[in-house]
Amino acid sequence: FEQSVTPPISMTTTYLASLHDQGYVYARDTQPIRTRCEKLISELEGGTAVLYASGLAATFATLFHLQPSRVGVRGGYHGTHNVLSLMRDKQQVVIQDIDDEVGEGDVIWLESPRNPMCEVYDVKHYASRAHAVGAKVVVDATMAPPPLQKLIPLGADVVVHSATKYYAGHSDVLA
Repeated sequence: FEQSVTPPISMTTTYLASLHDQGYVYARDTQPIRTRCEKLISELEGGTAVLYASGLAATFATLFHLQPSRVGVRGGYHGTHNVLSLMRDKQQVVIQDIDDEVGEGDVIWLESPRNPMCEVYDVKHYASRAHAVGAKVVVDATMAPPPLQKLIPLGADVVVHSATKYYAGHSDVLA
């Protein structure tokens, strides 16, 4: 698949046992085209990419993985706020503004540029502030993926995208 100009789409649901040691068991978990896409995005971002079925699934997985006590957020995508509300209600996560105090294990969640007004946040500033106290910075970069901005070098710990937006147009593809 690596040498294909346009990689084939695998229509299988399961893989042969001989491929299990390469991570291919069920197509819902991974498949060659997904592995290739993760590799390409990893190279673009300068980090390790993990693909999910949607940007919102990536948002949920990121927050579930980080398990913050507090999340600083300002405006942005309503779906992110729905996930945060769920975490507030089920896990007592405190939702606050990005400029409020953070501590070890907390998360500052930036959407930059922020939809729909395209406000851009100083990621380096927030990363410096967060890292000084052991907090993490997550940036939803759906509106400006690489090469428009490179957030890992600016200090972002995690970068999320919804591939159906800037990567591929807006709501006209399934990614």
